[in-house]
Amino acid sequence: MIKLFIDEKCCKGSSPRPNCPFCDYVIVWKHTRYLRTGTHSKIPKNPPESKIVQRYLCKKPGCGRTFPVLPENTLPYCRFGFNDFLSIYAQYRKGLNAYTIWKACQLIGVSLSTIVRLLSLFKKVVPLVQKLCQALDGKIPKDLDSAIPFLVKNYTWFGFTTRWYHALYPARLWANLNPHNL
Repeated sequence: MIKLFIDEKCCKGSSPRPNCPFCDYVIVWKHTRYLRTGTHSKIPKNPPESKIVQRYLCKKPGCGRTFPVLPENTLPYCRFGFNDFLSIYAQYRKGLNAYTIWKACQLIGVSLSTIVRLLSLFKKVVPLVQKLCQALDGKIPKDLDSAIPFLVKNYTWFGFTTRWYHALYPARLWANLNPHNL
């Protein structure tokens, strides 16, 4: 299980608040909450697990963007929980192909195309994790198995998911700077 660590610099009093991931401004307000549903899990649940996600509003003049702080084990734009993501990655590392992994995941109703997309995501995540580890201690791990415990110890969950989002979804990052929106 991933533990949530809070940086001291992102805490104010007893309620932890993150810095804005876009401009690193420290004054943010609680904005809205929403219910995140429909996650895939290797353990079938009836009904599927729902999580409340808190959004924050940056109060820096000129920024004013909102951003979520995802609950533990929740990845941005990924319907798999982080623990399930890692267990499917372990099957992939053993040399199992997408069809074999899909057969093992059929109880949760995941399609073969979802597994294929997840396997293609692994090819983007491994270099990201290697870059994060190299930035922290200068060493490049061989795989996620050795890198994840190190990252969990050195990053907050918010810090990790923010870096995940910025690295894997750059097209969505500056969406509101599109000239058609001005």
